Amino acid sequence: MKRTPTLTAARYSFPDPGELKTRVTFRKRLDAPANDWGTESVIPEEFKAWAKVAQTGATTYQASVETGAAISHLITIRYTKRITSEWELILPSGEVLRVRRQRDLNHAGRFWLLECDSLGGGENYTGGAYG
Repeated sequence: MKRTPTLTAARYSFPDPGELKTRVTFRKRLDAPANDWGTESVIPEEFKAWAKVAQTGATTYQASVETGAAISHLITIRYTKRITSEWELILPSGEVLRVRRQRDLNHAGRFWLLECDSLGGGENYTGGAYG
């Protein structure tokens, strides 16, 4: 059964077998002070996971509530305790997404629903605070 992102978020339904079919790379990004009074990105940790990737559209609303930041993708992955808003993920196309919020579906400890925004393609994104 194919579900829309709204249906997944509203009913908290788990993904069907075979829906986690996109291999994505997660990386933890920390900003450290640089010598020129700026910041430089440090990637201390990285891992790969199978995910379900769904684009939400170009709006700043989700389920009739303003999110404060445009959410461009909903990513569903198996549960892991390490995911926070410090993480980014790279899609197979090279697009870099920043994790804005994460939600444990049904509080069952089985799947995360990650709300992400796009930072652009990997060739255009340098990892700085302002892209």
